[in-house]
Amino acid sequence: MIKDVVLEDVIYIDYTDTVTFYFMAPKSILKEYGIPEVYDGMEAVHAEIRLEFPIDDRENLVVTGVMSSLSPTVEVSDNCFEDIDWTDVDLPREDLESLIRIAEEENWRSQANIKG
Repeated sequence: MIKDVVLEDVIYIDYTDTVTFYFMAPKSILKEYGIPEVYDGMEAVHAEIRLEFPIDDRENLVVTGVMSSLSPTVEVSDNCFEDIDWTDVDLPREDLESLIRIAEEENWRSQANIKG
């Protein structure tokens, strides 16, 4: 179960009819998927979850076509953070639904400039 997750960014690409969500999550999720928390001596400060959805004609998310990936986020210099080494993962349906609820609560369509 995904907990303590915050919607960080929404990117809508109209010519491909896709929307990508970026969520900040606790770094503990990395272990669940066998992703290291340390890269080149830098420890992850949190994890980033990326979900890319196709959008149907009614501007609804098409959950069956979702692509999901995880990345550790490290501090590369003072207050400069970078997502590194994205890894494709299969998130459980309940986690996808939880993340969609978070995005809906944050009114993702307005962030992506979609009327919806």
